[in-house]
Amino acid sequence: MRKLLYIIIFFVSLSLVYACTNEDDKIFSQSAAERMNQALADYTNALVDSENGWVMDYFATDTSPGYTLLASFRSSGLSYVAGKNEFTANVYKKDSGLFQLIGDDGPVLTFDTYNSVLHVFSDPEDPYGRKMDDPNSLYGIGLGGDYEFIVMKNNGNEINLKGKKRGTPILLTKMAAGTNWEQYFSQLDQMNTLLFNKNIQPAFALQGSNGSSLTLTNGYSHVFMAQTPEQLENSQQGVKIPFIVTASGLRFIRPILLGGEKVQNFALNEDQTKLICIDANTHAEISTDMVNFFFANINAGKKMTWINNIANMSTDMKFAYDAMNEGCVSKGWSLSQVALVYSKDWGQSLYINARKTITAEGYLSYTMTKKSTTEIDLKFNGVDSHSNPAGKNFYDNFDGVAGFANMLTSSYTVSVSPGQAAFHASILRFSSIQNPNIWFDLTIK
Repeated sequence: MRKLLYIIIFFVSLSLVYACTNEDDKIFSQSAAERMNQALADYTNALVDSENGWVMDYFATDTSPGYTLLASFRSSGLSYVAGKNEFTANVYKKDSGLFQLIGDDGPVLTFDTYNSVLHVFSDPEDPYGRKMDDPNSLYGIGLGGDYEFIVMKNNGNEINLKGKKRGTPILLTKMAAGTNWEQYFSQLDQMNTLLFNKNIQPAFALQGSNGSSLTLTNGYSHVFMAQTPEQLENSQQGVKIPFIVTASGLRFIRPILLGGEKVQNFALNEDQTKLICIDANTHAEISTDMVNFFFANINAGKKMTWINNIANMSTDMKFAYDAMNEGCVSKGWSLSQVALVYSKDWGQSLYINARKTITAEGYLSYTMTKKSTTEIDLKFNGVDSHSNPAGKNFYDNFDGVAGFANMLTSSYTVSVSPGQAAFHASILRFSSIQNPNIWFDLTIK
């Protein structure tokens, strides 16, 4: 009986093995090696078939800025890579080398001969030419990037790659036929100039659905520092979000979760005031955080200054300003500067600078409160211990000063002054919410 049972089990097992083998044959008509060779051929053909090459969004590491490279591939195994960045002396440069698709735990695109435009990111030499004894040298490390990339997905217009060593996502997008490569980099330069300025670096507000938001700073470096409202309020460190400037706006290295939505790709709107997320089923935008920009400047010791020009303030504001100026002149003083400032001695203040035989600097105490990214409250605290002696003297004894100081108490919307670049304006417009007849421009000094 036991012998019969063993015989039955043997034949059942044999039939199962046969069935599974049969099923495998149905699923995989080719061997693993054949499937790999076919994938390599398909990816090679896809790379070669793009008539005008590919736009490569290149990130050396997860914390590095993005660089645009242009690449084309020939059936002969020759490739061309072009770039324009600090490693090409900010001029257009194109170099050639060999490429191939190899099988290595999946299809891998490798640029296996040296290309000066691409391999600068993976070369262990210091890309800035610093020697080993320089404490800031990257010698032996370089920029830490890849020159071999695992092919993750091809959807026709885009090919998703991943750095073999670093695992950094790299995107290839088909370049439109007829687009001149060098002119394409000029388009990127124009977009970068529109969005960023080395000397004026305001905070950006990334606002999503459900009231979610992040404050983005340090944009000129192409690596945002992103902080939640709580982190910003408590002066806590945020997270780095590397990005790359595109012809239409910018793109984060990876999607980030904001208000339950994944956002990554942003395009400049028609009036060039916002970057709108263009990912499917998202509701997010990036704009200048005007109020944070104001506070960042005065907290850094800069003055937000009135310009004595009728074009820069409303008629009512101009009348009050002129009355203050005349009050100074009547006492033999020349009004030199009026500004909103932060003083380490006197705090948030209206600053009045007037000259006679000497210079007098008056500080009148204000409370300046952020209400939103575009709204601020200004409140005059009166002449008390927070105003310095010169400020009290101006307020008590110079006609027009008290009227001007009290007129400023209001809630304001803060916007870019007309004619200024929306993303790095040096002149902000304050418009009273309570009184539409009061508005004025402040200039960073």
